Order: sequence, then C-alpha cells, then structure tokens
Amino acid sequence: MKTSYTASLSLRILFCLAFLATALFSSPVVSIQAASKPANPQTTPAPSLSPAQISMATSVPLTPPAPNGPILYQENFDIAPSNWSTGTVDDSLITLDRRVANGAYLWSVLDTRQPSFHFTYYNPPVVLPSTFVFKATSQVASSPAEMGYGLLFRVKDPNNFYYFEVLQSGRFRVLMAVNQKFYIIVSRQVTKDLKPNLPNILEVKAEGSTYRFYINDKLQATARNLTYNGGSIGLGLEIGNQNDTANLSYDNLMVCNADC
Repeated sequence: MKTSYTASLSLRILFCLAFLATALFSSPVVSIQAASKPANPQTTPAPSLSPAQISMATSVPLTPPAPNGPILYQENFDIAPSNWSTGTVDDSLITLDRRVANGAYLWSVLDTRQPSFHFTYYNPPVVLPSTFVFKATSQVASSPAEMGYGLLFRVKDPNNFYYFEVLQSGRFRVLMAVNQKFYIIVSRQVTKDLKPNLPNILEVKAEGSTYRFYINDKLQATARNLTYNGGSIGLGLEIGNQNDTANLSYDNLMVCNADC
C-alpha cells in the first residue's frame, strides 16, 4: 500500500541553509573520500542544520515494473502518479506548488519568505542496489541565478542522504546530509555542460562506494564515499533569497541496475 506525506504534514523537518556559507565557495575539489562511519566523516563539514528551513514530503513504495530486468523504476509523468507529492505548500518559508501537467512534474515557487531547501523522496521496499544509475530530465523555465535543484540518492530518512545539485549559475556540487549536518563531497564547480532554460539530463552512476556525476551525458566529477548504501531516491529544490520565484520541471525519471 502506498503512503504519501506532503510537506504540510507533521513529518516536515526544517533544516538551516547555512551550508550556503563561505565554506561552500572554497577552492574546487573533484572528489573527497569520507570515513566509513557517519559519526566521523572526513569530508569538509558545512555548518549545522537547525529546525527552520527545510520541507520534506512523500515516503511511498518503489514498485519495479521489471524486477529482474535492467530498469528498476521509470516515471514519465504522462498521468498524475499517486507516488509523488502534489499540491501547495504555504507556510512561513515558501509558497510552493507541485503538480503533474503536460507530461512533467512541475514545481512552481510563488513566493519565498525565507531561504529554504525542499525535497520529496521515494522510499522503495527494496533498497537501491550497490550498482545503479539514477537519472532525470530537468528544465528551468524561470528562476534566480543561484537557485539549486537536483537528485537525492541513497536517502535513508529526511536527515541522511546524498544530494547532487545543479545551480542555474552554471555550477554543481555534491553534498551529504548526516544527522542534520551537511558535508561537502564535491565542492562547487563550474560546468560548461548545463544548458540554461533547456532540458538537462542529470545522472548519478554508483558502483559500490564510487559515484560518478553527469550533466547531459558529460562526466562532471567522481567521488568515493562509504557512509551510505541502499536507500531511496528523491528530487530537490533550493531557493536562496527572499521574494524569489521560480518554475522548474522534472521528467523521465529512471533507475537501472546498469546503463540505461
């Protein structure tokens, strides 16, 4: 049975966006290896999170259409699925509308009252395998330059996950959340492969503890991290300034146990 929790329910957990601090603008590092235990990661720590600025939604079963085939999950949003959050979040942080229309999953930021990070995650009954590919097509119709969006993977719960984020300014980074603290896995770097206001394919390829990150089939960075295995998938949006508005869509989500 599928169960959804929207960002307006009590599972909302608020984080601080202090990881936007100067530490995230330090010199680029292509990859960093972390310790095998979350309690003592050797990645660069970003400031702690606090219960103020995150909204979480949706924990639902991942139903593989072909359990023994290469495709573990696929969603084209041709019809409105029941397993991704829709509706309007209107709180002290943001007015955010999520809906399925025109064959895509549309996120519209109507008003921003505080900088905040919002995500929805998909909780499979069978954890992601050691080797997998997770990809999705994203397109920004309008946004501020520093808006971030991207893929969550190996999501253990709302406090613990990896996040591959692309920014409209033409940069990307990879973060790890551990017990409400963010750590930098790949620091902010410039990419020439992001196409502003056009569809962009974001992709994570995992082989055990080694991860490769792609934008439009072009390798951006490789990182090794031992903190998480298994876990779920998700989609995220970071909005950084008061009064910001934005329109973003996700489409063609796919999880495979080999290249797809």
